[in-house]
Amino acid sequence: MLFRSAVEAIRASQQRCLRLIDDLLQVFRAEQEGLRLQRQPCQLLSIAQEALRTVEPIARQRQISLVLRQESSERMELLADPSLLQRLLENLLLNALHHSLRGQQVWLQLSRRDSALLIDVRDGGRGFAAEDLPWLFERFAQSGSGSSGVGLGLYLCRLISEAHGGTITASNDPDGGARI
Repeated sequence: MLFRSAVEAIRASQQRCLRLIDDLLQVFRAEQEGLRLQRQPCQLLSIAQEALRTVEPIARQRQISLVLRQESSERMELLADPSLLQRLLENLLLNALHHSLRGQQVWLQLSRRDSALLIDVRDGGRGFAAEDLPWLFERFAQSGSGSSGVGLGLYLCRLISEAHGGTITASNDPDGGARI
């Protein structure tokens, strides 16, 4: 059991390193050439489920529950780059996981407002410092003094969102935690 736990920890660390390298490459390409979308018809729910499967081992290791909610039963079809949307969701979920405590939950809610699809990720952590909110989606921005990231994940989320014609915002939940 101890050996399996050590192997899982090594594998998770390796995945984080690979994600950082890939984030750096994505950001570099996006800034040089713009994000090149490979749009195709896709289902937002399927992309969300795959993103949750990807981050589930980290959530389990941290004893954090992942909750997926879809506001309506209608299919949420869109013309988008599924790989980049999954990356956006994974980055948001990982950010929420890193700011949550053991036993808390991270929520991913999908909804529709008029013709727009909304993705809402919430955690039960401390939330964002008010002075960090205007800069969260800038390159190399980090929230909090003990941040372990390099400030590329939310920046890349902004680039992906904007490339798809969307926007991304952050706020603090009045009951505690962050919401993106």
